[in-house]
Amino acid sequence: MSGRDDRTRVRMPSVSPGSSSGRAGDSDATRHVRRESGGAKPAGGQTVRMQVVPRRFGWLIVKTGARIGQVHQLSEVTDLGRGAAGGIVIDDEKVSEQHARVRVDEEGQFVLWDLASTNGTFVNGEQIMAATPIVENDEVRVGSTVLVLKTLDIEA
Repeated sequence: MSGRDDRTRVRMPSVSPGSSSGRAGDSDATRHVRRESGGAKPAGGQTVRMQVVPRRFGWLIVKTGARIGQVHQLSEVTDLGRGAAGGIVIDDEKVSEQHARVRVDEEGQFVLWDLASTNGTFVNGEQIMAATPIVENDEVRVGSTVLVLKTLDIEA
């Protein structure tokens, strides 16, 4: 388990009149809740309607390589490599000590980076050169190891 709190966290940042996005001042602690302005505005204030954003969980499953079948739950930031302390350790001589990183962005999208590895990082057979969003069933190759992304959205 990643130690994530299963409760929806809500912090109401101030909303200035006329603000259309309602996202100003949001932080990691509030990213599970999207605020929408709307409805009648009472005297002296603004009505704020809350919409819960689904929480997304992700796993990388080793499809080929030394640890075939192994399942790794992703946290907000997960490193992959031969020496990925606290991350996903890949037993593959073609994998750098710190090879790649997966991060969950503020919209709940999984994004993959190559960390200047020697042999590159590939998504669905294409080498990535910059931050690259990955989605359900995408195949990530580092060295000779292929991992498949699986996701699950849960209403909080």
